[in-house]
Amino acid sequence: MREALAFAALACACGLSTLPSPPPPPAPASAPTAAPTAAPSFPDLEARWSPRLPGMRVLGSRAAGVEPVEIARAADVDLCVRVAFDATEPVRAVVADSSGVALATSPPATGGLLAADGPVCIRKGDALRASAQGPSSARLRWLAWSARP
Repeated sequence: MREALAFAALACACGLSTLPSPPPPPAPASAPTAAPTAAPSFPDLEARWSPRLPGMRVLGSRAAGVEPVEIARAADVDLCVRVAFDATEPVRAVVADSSGVALATSPPATGGLLAADGPVCIRKGDALRASAQGPSSARLRWLAWSARP
């Protein structure tokens, strides 16, 4: 009997157990998101394009895939903006109003300034959406400037 108790004590001390250890809890499932939450690592668009846009200030930026994203909204007055983009793969960048009318389109590229001749404008209450035509794996960063204070 003493030998059986000694064996049991030794087995427990060595980490042996007659009961299996419980499995680790499953990892929580993450909910799908419409757009990435963190901006991809891209060269600084503002430093690259701001010198070409005197008198304009950054209105906003968005990081996304090729799907349409809102980059500006003319809440209380008409709004004119300039838009630049960087992409991880060559895409055709498009800026459109909220009804889907294309206001500027780029040739296939990994970056650039849309509507090189001047800003694109939307009416009060409208939104400006950016999207890209290209590989669905492409990641983009959009940056919009406006002269509006």
